[in-house]
Amino acid sequence: DDDGYFEFIIKNQAKTGFIYVDKKFQQKINILQFNNPKVGVISDFDDTLIVSNVPNKIKLIQNLLTKNYKQRILIQTTAQKIKKILHKYPNAPFIIVSASPYQLYLPIKKFLSYHNFPQAILLLKQIHGKNKESFNQFEYKVVKIEKLFKQFPNTKWYLFGDSGERDKDVYEFLQKKYPHKILKINIRKVLE
Repeated sequence: DDDGYFEFIIKNQAKTGFIYVDKKFQQKINILQFNNPKVGVISDFDDTLIVSNVPNKIKLIQNLLTKNYKQRILIQTTAQKIKKILHKYPNAPFIIVSASPYQLYLPIKKFLSYHNFPQAILLLKQIHGKNKESFNQFEYKVVKIEKLFKQFPNTKWYLFGDSGERDKDVYEFLQKKYPHKILKINIRKVLE
C-alpha cells in the first residue's frame, strides 16, 4: 500500500504457509508454517497483555510516551494463561489483533520478546493513508478475526481481551456466528 505494508499467502500442494512481513525498513520476512494447527491464540494487546490504561487517555499517553518496553507492566495472569496454552500446543499460532497503530510495531515486538513470549504475528491498525482501517473498534476487530478464521479453517481459538473497549462484544458476536471456532473467551476486567 502507500505506506509500504503488504501481506500475502502462498499455498502449494504440500503445505499452507502464512507469510507475515515485518516493516520494510527491517528487511525481514518470517515464514510461519502452521500445518493446519488444531488450536490457536488470538489476543488483544493493550490492557490485556500490557497495562496501558486505554479508558483513561491521559494515563494512556503517559504510559506510551514516558516508558520504554522494559518499564511497561506485564499483565501476569493473562501472560501465564497464554504461555501455558502455547506450551501445551507448540505449533499453535499466536496472533495479536490490536487497534494500536503500526507505528507501535517495534515497541510491542520488543515488549513481547522481553517477556519471553513465543513469536507472535502482530495485526495492528493502519490509521492513515489510502488503506486506513475503520476507527470503529468492533468492526475493525471482527474483520481481522474473521480473516484469520478463513486462513486457518481447521483451527479452534482461545480468545483473550479486556473490558476496556469492545473485546467482549466482538468475541460474543464471533462466538454466536462461529460457535465451532472458539474454544474459550478470556476477558480481563479493566479497573478505571
